[in-house]
Amino acid sequence: MADAAVNTISAAEAARSFFASYNAHQVDKMVAACSEDARLRYVPMGSQGEGHARELGKRIWSGLIDAFPDLHVTVQSLFDDGRHVAAEVVIGGTQQKDFLQIRSRGRHYELPHAFILELNDRGQISDIAAYWDNASFYSQLGKTTLS
Repeated sequence: MADAAVNTISAAEAARSFFASYNAHQVDKMVAACSEDARLRYVPMGSQGEGHARELGKRIWSGLIDAFPDLHVTVQSLFDDGRHVAAEVVIGGTQQKDFLQIRSRGRHYELPHAFILELNDRGQISDIAAYWDNASFYSQLGKTTLS
């Protein structure tokens, strides 16, 4: 019984580790923090932001880090109930490449995000939902049209 407790990390620790990996641009560690069947829902992206965290998440996170090489992720606050985590996270960076049909103009953005994570019994992230103000994201990067 003691061995099982040694291998289990708290929901808050798992979330902080995930965001620290994001900040360090360690996408493989972010993916490894997710269960095989973990779901991702980036709500402002609609159906394009829904899928498996290990596939869609990896693609989005890698693309974001590639387009914003100075990307930084700062946890402002984090709350957990042992299985669920709510976190306010500020993500920002300076765009150096086109990203999600947003032409690079070399602009910087800073944007608060709300993340809701669910963890399974093994301490792995099994669900990620994230929310942010997409209009502000577009505006900060100089995108003024939806197409």
